[in-house]
Amino acid sequence: MLARFPRRLKTGVPRCCAPQNPRIELRTRLITGANAHRYQAAPRSSGPFDDESMSQKSSIIKKILVIATVLIIGSIFYIGRELISPIPSPDDIKRQMTHEAEEKSKKEEEQYEIRQIQIRSLYENQKPSNAKCPIHGETLLPDKVPIQYGLILPTDEYMGALENIFPNSNQSIYGGCMVEKREFGYVLFCSSCREAENRWKRENNWLIGTPKKQKSSNNQHSRDAKQRHP
Repeated sequence: MLARFPRRLKTGVPRCCAPQNPRIELRTRLITGANAHRYQAAPRSSGPFDDESMSQKSSIIKKILVIATVLIIGSIFYIGRELISPIPSPDDIKRQMTHEAEEKSKKEEEQYEIRQIQIRSLYENQKPSNAKCPIHGETLLPDKVPIQYGLILPTDEYMGALENIFPNSNQSIYGGCMVEKREFGYVLFCSSCREAENRWKRENNWLIGTPKKQKSSNNQHSRDAKQRHP
């Protein structure tokens, strides 16, 4: 049995795999070295499951989750605050409305006082204002007029004429039902508007509840006088 496989026992390499010729062995080595690049491992391409792409996707997902969490917490906080806040009672609503009305009246009073100071300075210095009447085109002049207190109910016809015929007459100031210490105020007026108002009041009723005036009474008296004294 030892004589049957002598070469394998000496070299440890099968006979079929041992090189037969040294030239063939050298050629095999040269060919293997020339084609070595074909057997090298190709560089790993970055695909959809690469480490860098996966890290980028995970960072984007984290940002989206953070934004969604913030929005959810904010909405919960807002809804909870609205639900927890107490519903105002009718007394609270009335108190709030009264406070707003007082604030509004206070602002109007402040503006009125400022306006009165400005017109008073013009009146004392006898200077005209820069404003003009939109109906007659005259320069508005300062004047000191009385303040009328009490319940004054003008007719609708008078209010229409006050807006369209003599808007800057301002012969007096209406102070309301509550009588105060102030008796006079300062206004800007148009002389043509005052003449038009006086003329309109002579021919029409300007207060509610007063008897209607007869426009043709003067003409009737003149006709009777002509008939008596031909």
